[in-house]
Amino acid sequence: MHIIKIFGAYPWQVEVEPESHDHITATKRNEFSYTAINGAIDEVERRVKSSIQKDNPDAQFSIFYSRLRATSGNFVLDSIRERMSKAYAVIFDITGFNKNVMLELGIALELQRHLEKPAKVFLISCAEQFEPSLLPSDLSGYFLSCYQINEKDNTVCFKDGNSLVMRMTSDIMEILKQPYREELEKNTQAHA
Repeated sequence: MHIIKIFGAYPWQVEVEPESHDHITATKRNEFSYTAINGAIDEVERRVKSSIQKDNPDAQFSIFYSRLRATSGNFVLDSIRERMSKAYAVIFDITGFNKNVMLELGIALELQRHLEKPAKVFLISCAEQFEPSLLPSDLSGYFLSCYQINEKDNTVCFKDGNSLVMRMTSDIMEILKQPYREELEKNTQAHA
């Protein structure tokens, strides 16, 4: 069984200026980050299951999703780095450029340079609160998908035709097909 680990990094505490008339509270923003990431992962899992069963009905996989956070008893950054090193992907909600999320993003980008199979980095942001000119230039080439919040029914949808879901689905399909291809190659070589 393949276990695809995905972590989501988003602020658990949002700094809001006291005199700000921000209509979305910190707690609501965290819920929207969670809803955006979790919704995307649920859709990826549904699409992959549907597609895999056509090609390889015996293939078994599970997507494990958790918020990126430290485990108790460990140094925070060591724990986060270890989780990232074992993940397929980390999705960072950079809405508001929270300092902790940006630090974790920096760690993930550095791990990409040093690991044989680093976690893929995906960036998301709330469209209403995202200012492209504030994005650090070093992040300009990374995948970024913006979501919109419907405050009437507390739903979240991605503005870009679900490119995050499509990209992750495609990547996971390749991961799951790899052992199948390797088995075919072994069988072909054994009969040659």
